[in-house]
Amino acid sequence: RLESLADPGSVAVSDIVHDVVGRRLHAGFESLGEHSVTNITEPVRAYRIRGEGETAAPVPPPQAALSGGPTQIICASALFQHVLEQARAVAATDATVLIEGESGVGKELVARRIHEHSRRHRGPFVKVDCASMPPERFESEFFGQAAGALPGVLREHVGRLEQAERGTLFLDHVEEIPLELQVKLLRPLQDATFERVGDGRTRRA
Repeated sequence: RLESLADPGSVAVSDIVHDVVGRRLHAGFESLGEHSVTNITEPVRAYRIRGEGETAAPVPPPQAALSGGPTQIICASALFQHVLEQARAVAATDATVLIEGESGVGKELVARRIHEHSRRHRGPFVKVDCASMPPERFESEFFGQAAGALPGVLREHVGRLEQAERGTLFLDHVEEIPLELQVKLLRPLQDATFERVGDGRTRRA
């Protein structure tokens, strides 16, 4: 549908492509306005890639906007503005949220925005770097450990789940957790119950 908007021999791209890769291409863009596309509810903004020798003025980049809230996020992308709107909407629920994206795109900032707009905003925001956690320490770090559970362990250890009680637990690089250990997080994520290492008492957080 977008291709039909362009002149013969040229290419039309959506606003998504323009925002994400437009600045990396050695080409100018000319706006074709908003258009309705089948199976997409919102209008699609289309741009035509100008050919060599054309002198039409390029489309100016979108203006940067400063988001509200304690965690300030400056963004110029309409797509990221939509992400922030989704974050605010899901913050009103108790849902477990999966935030995907390449390293450095702002996943932790989005997680903090969800926390700050939730009813748990007065509680702690606990970040866990799963990539740096040794597999042998996984259970004690997440679920805690009772005193005397292991030789030489004289004091109890409060796990990250309890530390994040009435707050938010942010698991960074969760995909780095070995598969055989990921399954152990299933029950805590589903019903918020767990047991400390060396203690059979079921706890809730």
